[in-house]
Amino acid sequence: MSTDELFSRLCAWDDADYILGCGTKAGSDTEDTDGIVDGHAYSVLQCLSDVAGSGNDLVQVRNPWGSGEFESGEWDDDGPGWEQNPEVAQLLGHEVADDGKFWLTKQEFFQYFETLYLWVGSTPILQS
Repeated sequence: MSTDELFSRLCAWDDADYILGCGTKAGSDTEDTDGIVDGHAYSVLQCLSDVAGSGNDLVQVRNPWGSGEFESGEWDDDGPGWEQNPEVAQLLGHEVADDGKFWLTKQEFFQYFETLYLWVGSTPILQS
């Protein structure tokens, strides 16, 4: 399945209110890659395609620790995407805060998160 196909499914699952999670590459949770903790699970909060007609496909993720965020992405808290796309910033209510929530492009999302988790009710139905 291509990245575009998987992203479309991720957005459809989000629209259907499925519980979504994702996991990073194997490693110690005392280490990170660009602020994203290795060997760690995250919640997927939102999956949005063509945000505000900008052509940007974004995924919002939350570190369950409530702090620690992506540090080098196009849409990290101080990333260039926000200034270059003020309509996206306005629509999404962009705030700079170390609250564990951050946005990634779909390419960044699939680069940093190797595993997806999908629950319907209390039963996990997908782990890839």
